Amino acid sequence: MVKTANVRRFQISGAPAQFVDLSELADQGGLIPTNSLLITSTGVGSAGRTFLYTGSDSLVADGHVTVLPVRGTNTEAAYLCAYLQTPFGRQQIVRLHRGSSRQIEIYPQDLLQLQIPLLPTQVRQAIGDRWLEAESAVRISLNGVRRAEEMIEAVIGQNAGSWGTSSAQVWAEPISSVAVRRRMDAESFAPQIRSLQSAIASVGHRSLSDLIIETRKGVQPSEYSADGDVQVVKSKDVNYPEFSMASCERAHNEGWTQFLKPGQLLVNMTGEGSLGRAGVVPAGAHHAVASVDVCTLTIDARMALPEYVALVLNSWIGRRQTSTVQTGSSGQQHMYPVHFANLLIPLPTDRSGAVDLAWQRSVVDAAEARATALRFAEMVGAELDTVFARHIPSDVDLSTIPR
Repeated sequence: MVKTANVRRFQISGAPAQFVDLSELADQGGLIPTNSLLITSTGVGSAGRTFLYTGSDSLVADGHVTVLPVRGTNTEAAYLCAYLQTPFGRQQIVRLHRGSSRQIEIYPQDLLQLQIPLLPTQVRQAIGDRWLEAESAVRISLNGVRRAEEMIEAVIGQNAGSWGTSSAQVWAEPISSVAVRRRMDAESFAPQIRSLQSAIASVGHRSLSDLIIETRKGVQPSEYSADGDVQVVKSKDVNYPEFSMASCERAHNEGWTQFLKPGQLLVNMTGEGSLGRAGVVPAGAHHAVASVDVCTLTIDARMALPEYVALVLNSWIGRRQTSTVQTGSSGQQHMYPVHFANLLIPLPTDRSGAVDLAWQRSVVDAAEARATALRFAEMVGAELDTVFARHIPSDVDLSTIPR
C-alpha cells in the first residue's frame, strides 16, 4: 500500500510498510499501472510530492495518493515528474489545495488543470533521461542494504523465516528468570524471538545498553519555521542509510545548546511502523537537534560502529526484538531507554577474541552503496531544478514550498 509517507522524489520508500488483501480493492481501481505519476494529495508539508512509478510490483495507492497514468514514453513521463518536483511545479500543485486548519486536500480534477512548460525537445529528453538515471540508481542500490543484511544473517545462522525449536515447552518461562524490565506477555516468549536471541548469543553479542556511552532525549520546538536557524530531526527523517538532513524541518533556537554530532545514533522511540528505526547523524550536520520522539545515543566506537548498529536495528533482526519491548497500544507504541537492555546486537569476534570491527565495516560498506545512490539522486534533483530555473524566467518564493 503506497501512502503519503512512502512517496519520495526518486523512490517509493519501504517505510512505513503496510499491506492489504487485493480482494478488498476489486472495485477501487486495482493495482498502480506502470508509467504512472503518484501525487500526494493531503497534509501541510506533504501534499504535492510527486513520483513516477515505472516498475511492475503489485502496488496500490491509498485514498491520499492520486494516480495519474501517463500517455507516452517513460522519458516523457519522467519529464513531467521532474517538472512537478521543482519549486515551480510544487507551487502550482500546492496552490490548488482546498480546506484549512492543516487539513488541506488536493483533488484529481484540479491536478488535471496543471500547466506543463514545453521546453525544447532535446532539453525535455535530457531531463527525462537524467531523472530516470537517478531513479534507477536508487532502485538498484536497495540490493546493497539486502546484501548487508544477508551478511549478518550468515553469521547468526537465521533469516526472517526462521522459527527455531518446535518444543512443546516454548511458551514456558520460570518467572524467576525474567528480568524486571522485560515484558511478560506471550509475544516476548514467542518461538521466533527466543530462537533469534539464542542465535545472536551464540556468536558473540552485547545488549544495546552495553554499547551506549551517553543517552539524550530530544526536544519539542514550540513551532516550526521555514527560515529557522536550527534543523530538527523528526521521527519521519530517521533511517539508515536513507537519511538526508535536507528533508528536515526547521525551527528557531529556543535556548538549545547541545546539538547533534556526526556519528551519533538516532533511535525512534514511538510510532507504529517507525518504533526502533535508527539513523546516524551524517558528516556536515550543523545546528541540528533531535525531536522529542527521537533518542540520541553516543556509541562506544571500541565495540561497534554506529552505522552497523543502525543496520541491525533497522533489519528484521532489530525490528523483531523491538516488537517485544514496546509499550502502549492503539497505534501509540512507545519504548524507553530502559528497554535497550533487551535489544541484542550481534558482535562477532576475530581470532584474537576482540570485536571484529573490520567485519562490521564490510557490512556497512555493502549498505553504503545505498547512501551513495541517494547522494547522487539528491545532486540530480538540484541539477534538474537549476535546468528548469534557467528556462523559466519567473521567481518562486521557496519559503512557501514544503520540503
